[in-house]
Amino acid sequence: MMRHVIASLAVTAAILLAACASAPLHYYTLLPGVPASVADPVTAIPFEVLPVNVPAQVDRPQLVVRQGGQSVALLEGERWIAPLADEVRGALAADLARSLPGRDVGGMAASGKPAAAGEP
Repeated sequence: MMRHVIASLAVTAAILLAACASAPLHYYTLLPGVPASVADPVTAIPFEVLPVNVPAQVDRPQLVVRQGGQSVALLEGERWIAPLADEVRGALAADLARSLPGRDVGGMAASGKPAAAGEP
């Protein structure tokens, strides 16, 4: 009798724990998986990609996809690894650096080195 009660409790606990399990999250990025080759500093074309504005409708951690002609849906288990505006800006800068060849000097001081905190 006691074995049946313990077995029933164990099965009930397992079912409750399985019901509480959430779907795994998947993270996405727009940046290339392989680091872009660094251009020769002498011949590299310096450029600066300014911050990108993303419409509020899609500026969310979840991926937003179009459904039909007029509606969109949030994919709760699919997330951007960083804010979407940062992803778009980074991907554009990486693509330009690979195509020109060049380098993004956004956030750089006139010397070409990253600006220290408080520097213009």
